Amino acid sequence: AGLVAAWPMAAARLEAAVASGPLHLQAPRSNAGWQPIADRLTDWEPRYLGPAAKIHQAYGKDGARAGIYVGYYQNQRQGAQLITSRNTLVPSNERVWRNTGETGRTLVFGQERLTPIEAKLRGRSESLLVWRWYWVDGRYVVNPYWAKLLQAKSSLFGRGDDGAVVMVYAPYEDIPHSAEQVLKDFFNAMLPALTRGLEQARAQPSSPARPRRGRDARRAPGRARHSSPRRGRARERTGKPGYPHSRGALSPRDHLPDGLLRVPSAHTAQRRSGIQSRQTPGQQPAAPFQVVAF
Repeated sequence: AGLVAAWPMAAARLEAAVASGPLHLQAPRSNAGWQPIADRLTDWEPRYLGPAAKIHQAYGKDGARAGIYVGYYQNQRQGAQLITSRNTLVPSNERVWRNTGETGRTLVFGQERLTPIEAKLRGRSESLLVWRWYWVDGRYVVNPYWAKLLQAKSSLFGRGDDGAVVMVYAPYEDIPHSAEQVLKDFFNAMLPALTRGLEQARAQPSSPARPRRGRDARRAPGRARHSSPRRGRARERTGKPGYPHSRGALSPRDHLPDGLLRVPSAHTAQRRSGIQSRQTPGQQPAAPFQVVAF
């Protein structure tokens, strides 16, 4: 009994020793003339729900401006998933920004060939050119179905479900051509550092699973659950003496083979005397036990 009681404590200590702190995602530093700036480039931010870590940083170079957004996901679950219809550049109820159109692009950065989705966003006083990708299982991809497949493959082979959405953007006034040139120079300078940051985040130990909530969290330690034969709902073994579904209250002679259990009927002792007093002549007494199959 002491060993059983000590196991939850030992498991908690082991989990605490293996678990890491909050996930750290490093933003790219200065490179090729691009310097991080403190001010926000715009009030726009994509709606990606529940990332484990994110980067939203503006940069400047010789009067040009550009920004980067990364949402990193780990131990994904409902409400915190990389690929879902709830994640979007501009929510449908957004009143300031709207997405005026998207198209595919093919870009070559050194030995990297990337095909981002290009979107044009229009606000009240400015416009943005946005390129975006997914980073899953160490690869940049665009197709969400392919990204989901890579994610499932990575989880199957024990590499985790880590993934990220990567965006770079630049403002423009009338024609997006100038912003396109800025983004090419900016992403070419930031891609190596950005990729290293994603790989370093993936190499960090996963954070522990969140504690259970609700009825399971309130249940006292050492109390097991079993299914009620009547309704199939989970029921707790209380171990209270005399409780009809408690094995601890039964003597060895009440246990039957093949998964059967002889259980005293509720209030057997009290009812038996009353029933016998009300029996008509020749009537058999009520059985003090009933057989229940588990």
